[in-house]
Amino acid sequence: MISIKNLQGDNVDISPAEFQHFTSKLDSRLLFEGCAEYEQSRQIFNHIFNRKPAFIIKPSGAADIQTTVKFAAKHQLLIAIKSGGHNVAGHASCEGGILIDLSLMQSIHVDTNTQQVRVEAGALLHKLDHETQSVGLAVPVGVVSVTGVAGLTLGGGFGWLTGKYGLAIDNLISAQLITSDGEIRDISKNNHVDLFWAIRGGSGNFGIITSFLFQAHPVGPDVLFCSPLYALEKAETVLVQWRDFMTKASQDLTSVAFIYRVPVSTHFPEHLHNQDVVMLAGVHIGKQKEAKKHIQNLCSFDGLLHDATSVMPFEQVQQWFENWNNDDVQPQRFYFKSIYTNQLDKPILKEFINGFRLRPLSTCKGNVSFVIQCLRGAFRDVPEEDTAFGSREPHFMLESNLAWIDAHFDDANIAWGRALWDRLAAYSNEHRIYINHSGVEEDHIGQLPSVFGKNYNKLRKIKKKYDPMNLFRQNANIPPAD
Repeated sequence: MISIKNLQGDNVDISPAEFQHFTSKLDSRLLFEGCAEYEQSRQIFNHIFNRKPAFIIKPSGAADIQTTVKFAAKHQLLIAIKSGGHNVAGHASCEGGILIDLSLMQSIHVDTNTQQVRVEAGALLHKLDHETQSVGLAVPVGVVSVTGVAGLTLGGGFGWLTGKYGLAIDNLISAQLITSDGEIRDISKNNHVDLFWAIRGGSGNFGIITSFLFQAHPVGPDVLFCSPLYALEKAETVLVQWRDFMTKASQDLTSVAFIYRVPVSTHFPEHLHNQDVVMLAGVHIGKQKEAKKHIQNLCSFDGLLHDATSVMPFEQVQQWFENWNNDDVQPQRFYFKSIYTNQLDKPILKEFINGFRLRPLSTCKGNVSFVIQCLRGAFRDVPEEDTAFGSREPHFMLESNLAWIDAHFDDANIAWGRALWDRLAAYSNEHRIYINHSGVEEDHIGQLPSVFGKNYNKLRKIKKKYDPMNLFRQNANIPPAD
């Protein structure tokens, strides 16, 4: 017998004959506890989660995903989907269920005539960037190149091109999706319109994506990367000046403010190591001469410590954050939480900056960063009802990203992160989180109606239509309508 957890959390015994019948249809690698590949495959980015699936399937195509979904649906078995495994809430893992690891599905095809890109759901951002930049194109995706394309896209997808071209979902043309009945559906604005609407921001609630078709745009190969560092003591004033500058900035510039402790790394001058700073990061994709002139003020506020602003390949910018730590980095544990706001005034800035200053000592060994996304341009041009993502009205998003190493501090650090979010929420009318940076799984309870706003009930109806048993529940879960 093989024991697999079901949707109700109980163990279901599958007979050897039935399991053999299921596996005989597969042309995929099956991994069980006890082999090294199983250990590697089950691990996700956030080491808070140490779950052990009953088994792992690593498909190389859609057919075996169909077979597995049908098997899981027949027995109402728990399944989780892993593309990059980078979601800090822990969705890409499950205890005792079936893990579908898409890491073998990484093919990318760029059509230079249409500038459209077909991407399999197991691809990471760095591979997508590499293939598109080889022909002078880029798809608007995230800023950490080891992230999976699928998870990032389904939640929205902020990145260095958001100001000019919007979120990843705003550049999605179509997708191939396997629903809970095991059927493959090609979805777009003209086909299964409700599903195509729902996956653009609705996370993994509606099925398993096998591939995406994106619209790419001419970018680079070189862009201007803006990266002045300011003393934390000047943070409040610097961030107000940044806010005011960005209200009139060109859409060619996407800018994000980071508050962090400079790591001991050759990526930074030695005299800055272990200093707490504010970095006004940004990417300008316009002509270099105009770009340099345009961002001059961002690099000349009072309190400047260092300015590494330079022209560099866009592909290198996309890998910039991974290069922070060129020493051996221990596996880390994470709690990322976000909140939208329309006002970046002094009270909320003071709360946010003090939050960083007073962060738990146990997080100081981790790569902690507090982030402010400036939301403007193409991001805000999309009406709320056009995608499941929700309102595009907020002007800013604040993220408190905690990281630590020792498991003994898990509960205390998560509690501290939640308390900071509660304090920041007092300055936000929406009390709304970004679904890709939304704490850990239990944080989603009660928060999803505010995430999706008036789109929430429509999402529940689509969920009931395509997944009435809530087979796809290892996500920021939207329950089927009653």
